[in-house]
Amino acid sequence: MNARERAKQMIEPYVLRGDDLGSMMSGNMGYSCSECEVSIGGYCFTNFDTDKQQSYKLKRDEIGVVLNKTHFEKFKLKNLFNEILSPESQLQLF
Repeated sequence: MNARERAKQMIEPYVLRGDDLGSMMSGNMGYSCSECEVSIGGYCFTNFDTDKQQSYKLKRDEIGVVLNKTHFEKFKLKNLFNEILSPESQLQLF
């Protein structure tokens, strides 16, 4: 699963139940597992607890994704939100 898919995976249940962008931005939600870290706003870190550690500050309307502790990408929350609500995306769910 790539970074964009991970970001969409995190917010999809909230978008589909009707949460708005404002509530997601103010919630500063995120999750972390052995394969990735996903966060709305705040900070993301690559190479955590090593000499090569880097931090990335995210705006409130951005989702940051760290894959395998080394690869960082960020996306606009609004773009992913709209992708999930698009008719093409809805057809893929069924």
